[in-house]
Amino acid sequence: MSVQNVQALSEVNVYINVTSQPDINHILKIFQQTLPVSNNSIAYTIVPRGLIISIAEDKFFYGDSIKLTEEGQELLYKISKGLNNLKNNCAIESHTDEQFPEKSIYKDDWEISINRATVIANFLTRYCNIEKKRLFPIGFGNSMPFRETVSPRDFTDSRIDFVIFDYAYKR
Repeated sequence: MSVQNVQALSEVNVYINVTSQPDINHILKIFQQTLPVSNNSIAYTIVPRGLIISIAEDKFFYGDSIKLTEEGQELLYKISKGLNNLKNNCAIESHTDEQFPEKSIYKDDWEISINRATVIANFLTRYCNIEKKRLFPIGFGNSMPFRETVSPRDFTDSRIDFVIFDYAYKR
């Protein structure tokens, strides 16, 4: 790379306005009131970027489909109550570790996890009045196991993580 190209790159400005919101305990209490931990299907983890609410994926979806279960819809209504009480943005991270039947339309975990995160984001915007600009659906497939990296508890690697950011930013 020439010196001229390096100089041009150093002149590129990226502006992200970040405001800290050190109310993580308040955020945790809001969600714990509507989503109590039970039967190893919900886990709360505080991380530098905010609060992660991990919920077993089988609570949301039937088998290897992207169709929401009734229980999943009820969970999303509860999550939306918490989100509607806050201004925080939320990433919806789908983590899938599926065994696909031979006739499945999905061939790998990454593909179905992207679709599942999008289905959840669409439900929250259409039926729960969450602004689309506050949600970030992301599919990780099986690349971020929970048990090996986050918790020694007996929690599933197939999960949906709702990451409630502990900071506000503008794009």
